[in-house]
Amino acid sequence: RGRRMWAYLARRRRGAVARGDGIAAVWGEDAPDSADAALNAPVSRLRAVLRPFPGFALHGGVGRYALALPPGTVVDAERARTALHDAEAAPPAWRCPR
Repeated sequence: RGRRMWAYLARRRRGAVARGDGIAAVWGEDAPDSADAALNAPVSRLRAVLRPFPGFALHGGVGRYALALPPGTVVDAERARTALHDAEAAPPAWRCPR
């Protein structure tokens, strides 16, 4: 889910992304009823991954997110599109039973 969110935000890095659009990018039509709350987990993990890299950040506002990249960063649209496709096609991650 984090990879899907990363790819989606990278492709739309020039502006803010509505939370609902992020949910659609992560789950598509299979979004759980709790998707709004569940989106917090991949967003939190993505923020943690970006934290060590200067200039990279995921900013949140009321109902939206924006990816900040260092000046001069270029995102290869084809690679971002492929990463999004691969993430969408990936089987759900295995989870340890609680």
